[in-house]
Amino acid sequence: MIVLLAPDVPPTLTDVDRLDRLHAESPGPLADMMVGSLCRFDPDGEHVWLDIAVARAAGADVSDDDGWTDRFDAMITYA
Repeated sequence: MIVLLAPDVPPTLTDVDRLDRLHAESPGPLADMMVGSLCRFDPDGEHVWLDIAVARAAGADVSDDDGWTDRFDAMITYA
């Protein structure tokens, strides 16, 4: 799963069915990226904090996998 950051749109999730890897991608410094309900940025400018409940709901809405929520929860537990 990838948290995709951009300067002109709120963060979005992509590659939601790949739950063996969780990371954020940003085309520039976090200070230049738009924030949203999905995540917030640490003041150090290097860390993205994911809102687990928002990510779970957003991913479940777009995944076709009936077991997605269980796999998502397992990923979060492992992380």
